[in-house]
Amino acid sequence: MLKDQHGFSLVELIVTMAVFIVVVMISSDSFNLILKQTSRLMHSEESNIEGMVGLERLRYDLQQAGFGLPYEFPTLAPEYAEAVNTPASTYNDAPSGIPRSFSSGNKLEGESDSGSETGNTYNVIDGTDYLVIRGSSVGRGNTRWTYINYSSDSPKPHVWPSAADNITNGAWSIVLNRVFSNGTYTNRLVVDSGISDVKDKLYFTTTYNPNFLGSNNFAPKSPNEVHFVYGIADGADVRMPFNRTDYFVSKPSKIGSMPSACAPNTGILYKTTVNHADGKLSYIPLVDCVADMQVIYGWDLKNGGVAGTDGLIDTYSNADGSGVLGEATSSEVTTALGDAASIRTNLKVVKVYLLVQNGRKDLNYTSPSPIALGDVGELSLSRDYTLASDMLNYRWRVQRIIVRPKNLTSNQ
Repeated sequence: MLKDQHGFSLVELIVTMAVFIVVVMISSDSFNLILKQTSRLMHSEESNIEGMVGLERLRYDLQQAGFGLPYEFPTLAPEYAEAVNTPASTYNDAPSGIPRSFSSGNKLEGESDSGSETGNTYNVIDGTDYLVIRGSSVGRGNTRWTYINYSSDSPKPHVWPSAADNITNGAWSIVLNRVFSNGTYTNRLVVDSGISDVKDKLYFTTTYNPNFLGSNNFAPKSPNEVHFVYGIADGADVRMPFNRTDYFVSKPSKIGSMPSACAPNTGILYKTTVNHADGKLSYIPLVDCVADMQVIYGWDLKNGGVAGTDGLIDTYSNADGSGVLGEATSSEVTTALGDAASIRTNLKVVKVYLLVQNGRKDLNYTSPSPIALGDVGELSLSRDYTLASDMLNYRWRVQRIIVRPKNLTSNQ
């Protein structure tokens, strides 16, 4: 038997336990720090992924603006309807205006829509812009198209090989006749001359059928004519000869509609569509925790300082034309914004800037302020956003979208 065997002394145990506790505390602090950093990065990446998906939707609609829009109406212009609630109704071209590819409002204050969803009011964030885009492919319904050649027999729309490319049977559609007039081509809306009531939807729209287009009055009348057919809406009703989508930043009043992690004074970037059935808006949330949206237009209104076009951007404006930089005056830009033909032929580029929260609140971080929304030299048209005190502990990023709408003649 070994006589020198003995246990640990009390002092040795206390020292060992103290060292062990210190190691555990250090490991715990490091683990908590890793968890916090991981959580922040995860929320940041969630915001980035959400932003990319939502902003690609906006980019697509900007590119599609004007697709399938009529440039001219017949002598007896149709009367149609658009949005019924403010602020959307402020930007209507109805009842008989040639539809504009774009219309917009600058730095809205105190605007809300309370008629689109029971128990919910959508309050537009003060100081943000409002953007309206029109075209057959910016809605939620039928976005396909085809054409009809002249036929002395019963004319039939062209049927594409893939069923997915064809307008849905029974979908509401419009018909455009591409006419060469005054040295240029124009898309003239075809109406049913057999219907005398210009307020009747059957006067300016028809239901699609691959074997027969509702009425021969929508078919080409001579061998050199080709009519183009655009699907507008599926369902039981149609109220306008195009689709319309509105983009804006709004805070819903309904409890639980707004993410709890969003900073004060922020809202949700919505894509809304004007319902053909009732003129109310359908809301599609795209990006959460948005503090601001600003819209800037780039125009070709001058040619060497005089009226005309040379294919170059000579003027930039804010959303309503009240502020301009360049050769054209505010009055000239405002006039262009109100005229569908001028938007098609003079608008070259659309810029949209969004101020978006990046991740959750971080008490160990203080954001720089103000934050510039716009390129160098554009801030007089956009905004230098000053963060409120309760927004400083959030990280922010500026999302910048610049698009040359490909369906405007100015870019063709």
